[in-house]
Amino acid sequence: MQFVDLSASEMTFVDLDQTKLTFGKLNASIISGCSMNSADLLHATLAAAKLFRCDLSTAHLSKAILEGTRFQQCQFDGALWDAPKFNSETGFPDCTMKGAAVLNCDFRDLPQLAPFLSDLFGDASSVPPDGSAPEDPGWPAHWSRRTLSPEAFDRAWRDWTRASHPGVRRLSLKSP
Repeated sequence: MQFVDLSASEMTFVDLDQTKLTFGKLNASIISGCSMNSADLLHATLAAAKLFRCDLSTAHLSKAILEGTRFQQCQFDGALWDAPKFNSETGFPDCTMKGAAVLNCDFRDLPQLAPFLSDLFGDASSVPPDGSAPEDPGWPAHWSRRTLSPEAFDRAWRDWTRASHPGVRRLSLKSP
């Protein structure tokens, strides 16, 4: 389903596990109760979409456009966020992100992500909602204070997830 345009569509209880939605367009869609485990959303556009009770565990959300997207009661456990585009209208009420990882993310416009920091793994390529730098006391204690190579990030993320969130599966950087 790469390059598919499903903008303004409504999907309920659709099994999208491991679906490649690379460069897919889901703008202004309403997606409810869908299983999207290990879905590849590389460069997908979900601007102004509404997702409710969707399972995006181990999803690959690299360079996804999520401006104005509302995720409500969604699971992102073990997912990878790499350079997605958010804005202050992107919302995550009642979501979970246990063992998920962030790379190249700037969360300064997303104070709503602050409660999730203890569940997210990151490195110095990302900026937490408070804008703190790696040398600042507000830097998340479990985030690397330097930018890691992909291999080092994957190892550190794996080790942290095993210790902090046993039983949570996670995407590997060697995937998708």
